[in-house]
Amino acid sequence: MKEALQKNIQPYVARMISSMTVLKMKRHAHEFKRRLLLQPHKVEIYLRINDPYSYLLVQVLAELEQRFAVAMSFKTIEKLQDEMYPEGEMWHANAFIDAQHLADLYQLHWPSQSPKQVSVRVRQGSRLLLQIEDRSKVTNGSYWSDVECIFKQYWFQLPLDEIQKGLERSAWEGRLLANERTLADKGHYMSAMMFYGGEWYWGLDRLDHLESRLNYLGLGDDQLPFNKTYNQLCHSRPLTASDSRHKKLTLYFSIRSPYSHLGLQQAIKMAKHYRLKLDIKPVLPMVMRGLSVPKRKKMYIFHDTKREAQKLGIDYGFVADPLGEGVNRCYSLFKYAQNLGCEQEYLLTY
Repeated sequence: MKEALQKNIQPYVARMISSMTVLKMKRHAHEFKRRLLLQPHKVEIYLRINDPYSYLLVQVLAELEQRFAVAMSFKTIEKLQDEMYPEGEMWHANAFIDAQHLADLYQLHWPSQSPKQVSVRVRQGSRLLLQIEDRSKVTNGSYWSDVECIFKQYWFQLPLDEIQKGLERSAWEGRLLANERTLADKGHYMSAMMFYGGEWYWGLDRLDHLESRLNYLGLGDDQLPFNKTYNQLCHSRPLTASDSRHKKLTLYFSIRSPYSHLGLQQAIKMAKHYRLKLDIKPVLPMVMRGLSVPKRKKMYIFHDTKREAQKLGIDYGFVADPLGEGVNRCYSLFKYAQNLGCEQEYLLTY
């Protein structure tokens, strides 16, 4: 009885907590608290030396600092939370490829091959970042060029700078652990994350959300240069009939994934524009494959999907969790819908 009631009210609760009204109330509360405590506008950034998205991000931070009237600082982390990355090696391999596309899109530096994950270089790079982190707390002026230099040395497999003496191993390991604990305590698990006013913004992909918020507060130049991942979608010329005849766009789709819901609609749009066949391949949700999705990760994904949907003009928020029988029922009818040629409509309305 209780479980049935929870499932019935879940969509209404999800819609309420992800509504623009609640978001505006949260933002007003953070801004009121900031003014009451006479604090400056501050963006806190979490960087990891062997994270592809961190390297991309540090290449634009100096520009960001010039464009917005905000104080920016960073914290160095090194270890990932295992429960958040059940397939760590696979994630890193895919992240390198994804970062290559982003680097091309924004004309940023990027190596032709991924550096080997040598623990000695990772530790040395992390300690060098900690040194800059310490220096930034006691000196004025921008230090992002120094941070970018360390990342470039690591990613292009160049000799790393010498580490200054004076900080014992136990001390810098404790500093890294403290930074990682702060990240977790504030509600996140990834690097290349920016924290401002109670909300998280991930790397270049979500930088436009931070730009929009700071512009709204009158802190910036009213520009959104980091919107190319969606602003230029389907702007290039469609393929000719002969070019597209034997090509297809493959989408691996999970009915439980919020990102799959948005991805399906974007994939349909791309397939139509480029005259491609859209091949949808259903996959089981992570939980049904024995992989964990902690609540902290699930809630971030939910709220992140909401703002991405808002940006793309997609209705999202009134959702229920189909885990278990809901997933099985959906997939058991997928082949039937596919044979009727209506698999896209079926998944969009499930």
